[in-house]
Amino acid sequence: MDVISAHQFYKDHRAQIEASDSCGCFFCSNVFLPTEIKVWIDLDNTALCPKFGIDSVIGSASNVPVNPEVLLKMNEQWI
Repeated sequence: MDVISAHQFYKDHRAQIEASDSCGCFFCSNVFLPTEIKVWIDLDNTALCPKFGIDSVIGSASNVPVNPEVLLKMNEQWI
């Protein structure tokens, strides 16, 4: 997985998140359901991690594998 390309999916992604089966946060590497997201920013278009409130959420509908290994690689690149 190219973490550079995957990074584009972390913001302005509400429709994509809502179409996802799962989401993950590349700040904390947690995987969760889209329904667990309670806070949105950027005019309600960018999800915040339900655990830490960070805008580092990726949805499976982005075709980025949402698993701890990929999330950790993204963390190493972007956090």
